[in-house]
Amino acid sequence: MAAIVATLVYVPAGIGLPLLLSLFGISIDAVVTFGGFFNILLGMLVWWLLVFAVACIYTACVFPWGDEVLAWPRKK
Repeated sequence: MAAIVATLVYVPAGIGLPLLLSLFGISIDAVVTFGGFFNILLGMLVWWLLVFAVACIYTACVFPWGDEVLAWPRKK
């Protein structure tokens, strides 16, 4: 579930972030590559992993741990 949430957040953030950064004159290349530390592909992977880590925390908070949603087959 966290991977789905991270991917669903990643695409709109990737569209909105460059627009927001352009208002302040910040290059999206500098943000994606962490100031040139990574190449673009590795930088995008690192950003996805950061979003995934936050999504894991979010998923753990909203998952219905007390319910029997994982029981198979359902016992009555």
